[in-house]
Amino acid sequence: MTLMLLGLPHNAALPTERARERLFDYFAEEVLSRLPDPELQALCAAAYLPGSTGDMAAELSGYPRAGDVLERLAAQSLFTDRREAPSDEGHVSTTFVFHALFGEFLRRRFERTHTASERDTMLRWASALLVKSGQIDAAPQRLVDAACWPEVITSLLECAPDYLARGRVQALRQHINRLPEALHAPLLYWRGLCTLDTDPEAALADLEAAYEHSALAADASATVDLQLAAAAAVALVALSRVKELDRWLIVMDRHAALASQVQAESVEARIVPGLLAAVVYRAPWHPLADALAARAERLLHWESAPGQRTLLGSLALHLLWRGQVDRLERILLRIDALSAQSQVSPLTLMRWWGVGVLVKTLLGQHQAGRCRPGAGPGGA
Repeated sequence: MTLMLLGLPHNAALPTERARERLFDYFAEEVLSRLPDPELQALCAAAYLPGSTGDMAAELSGYPRAGDVLERLAAQSLFTDRREAPSDEGHVSTTFVFHALFGEFLRRRFERTHTASERDTMLRWASALLVKSGQIDAAPQRLVDAACWPEVITSLLECAPDYLARGRVQALRQHINRLPEALHAPLLYWRGLCTLDTDPEAALADLEAAYEHSALAADASATVDLQLAAAAAVALVALSRVKELDRWLIVMDRHAALASQVQAESVEARIVPGLLAAVVYRAPWHPLADALAARAERLLHWESAPGQRTLLGSLALHLLWRGQVDRLERILLRIDALSAQSQVSPLTLMRWWGVGVLVKTLLGQHQAGRCRPGAGPGGA
């Protein structure tokens, strides 16, 4: 602005991007020249985070009073914003965010005084700290910036279940696609899950490629094979290619002992829909059918897990096939109660309601099938 004011009105123009950076570097130098080296190093470390609490800056930099430095800069309005938000524990959490050019300047300064290896180490620490603090979106980008591909893959594998549990499948898919194509193999299962409900054809291609990759791996895992078989079964049912389920039933039977084990609920939500669909559509008298149906019933409340649309329909078909009408009606009452919850997403509500209407109609409950869930016989 000073340079513009020095010029005449007819030739006043915004400075170039490079000129703005030089000006900003000058002012940043004016600020940083007053700081002792430990405080300066703490700021450089904090610049590798998109936003930092005092504790995070202290942990990343190793300087215990890093939070005080950030607080002082924010109080003096020196390129640092102080933002407050309620935390999960009900307390107010304070986060400090650098002006974009100031953060870039600090990172450049760090890289001028440290080796490339030290910079990559800082990025790894920053990524681990972001995961620890629940900022799983920002964590992989720090590793991508450093081209630390093995660490990116490890980070995404650790975070993928959390993405799915929160229904953030598109964000996970974007992270995976950001990697070079040659590195996708360990993440194909998770990318397949991301499109399982929206593009089952693409999901099936990823899942089959992941299974081939697993078969060639020296440390092939029964757990991985079973998860792939379950997800592929969901895709095939969605595509109405039920005859192809036989291939995945063979995988399930090969790992029958593992398939019969009840696992953590988040894992159950990924494998039970597919395993139940495979036996319902191709082997309804399979020895695991009843146990899988019982496990499926305990997962009805899950909203965002891939394959949930298949789970409810498969469970209803199994109970109708077995003539367990009383149990099916109890499940329908539960579905109606779930549907009446105000926080239910529209897609989940339509899934529950659609299957409920279909099953009530098959049971001859035509009036109940016309009612809005939770509204009672007189609802509309």
